Amino acid sequence: MERLPQRRGSITLRLGALSLFLVAWQILGLILGSLFLPTPLGVAFAALELIGSGIVLQAAFNSLSILAVGYVLAIVVAIPLGLLMGGFKRVGETLDVYVNAFNSTPRIALLPLIIVWFGLGSPAKVFIVFLSALFPIIINTYSGVSNVGEDLLETAKAFGSKDRQTFRKIMFPASLPTIITGLRLGAARGVLGILMAEFFTAASGLGGLIVTYGNTFQMEKFFVPVLILVAIGTSISELLKSLERKLAPWKTTEVRI
Repeated sequence: MERLPQRRGSITLRLGALSLFLVAWQILGLILGSLFLPTPLGVAFAALELIGSGIVLQAAFNSLSILAVGYVLAIVVAIPLGLLMGGFKRVGETLDVYVNAFNSTPRIALLPLIIVWFGLGSPAKVFIVFLSALFPIIINTYSGVSNVGEDLLETAKAFGSKDRQTFRKIMFPASLPTIITGLRLGAARGVLGILMAEFFTAASGLGGLIVTYGNTFQMEKFFVPVLILVAIGTSISELLKSLERKLAPWKTTEVRI
C-alpha cells in the first residue's frame, strides 16, 4: 500500500517534466523556425494528417512486425544460451570472450555481408534486429546466473537440494532482475536495429518515412515516425519494468550494457 502514493508521485513528476519539456520545445521551435526545429503543435498536426491518410499506421505496423519477430528470436536464443553459460562455468568461460567480441562489433560494419546473405527484404531486417538485441540479453542473463550469491547455493546444498532444484528455485529466480534488464536493453538495441535496417536496406516502415521526410525537409512529418519509435521503445521498457516488479519485487534492477 505504501508504494501506491510513491508511484503516483513519480507519475506526477514525470508529467510535470514532460510539460516543461514541451513548453521549452514550443518556445525554442518558434524562435528557430520550423525548418530547424518544428514545434510540438506542428508535429501534432502532421501526426493527425499522417494518421488520417493511413501512411504512418501502415509504416508502424511494418516496423513493429519486423521488430517483434527479430526480438522474439533473440529472446529464444539468448536466454537459454545465457543460462547455459551461467549454469556451467566452463561453458561460460569458453564463450564469454566471443560473446563480448561480437557485442563490440559495430552492426553497421556487417551490413554488406547481411545484404549478401539475405537480400534487401524482410529477412535481412529481421536478422539485423535479432543481432542487435541478442548480445545484451545473453550478457545480462549470463551475469545474473553466474553472480548468484554463494551463500544461497551453499545453503541449498546443505539442505540436500539437487542441481536441478537449485537452478529452478534459487539461481533462476535470483537472476530474474538482471535477465529482465537484458530484455530492456535488447529491446532498445532492437529499435535501433530496425531503424538501421530500414535506412540501409529497402526503405520501408518508420525508417523509410524518416529517410523520405528528412531528404525532402518536411521536418514536422519527419518528427512523427521518430517519436513513434521513441514511444515503442519506452513502452516495451516500461512493460518489462512492470513485469520485473511482479516477478522479482525483492530486488532492484542493475543495468549492464
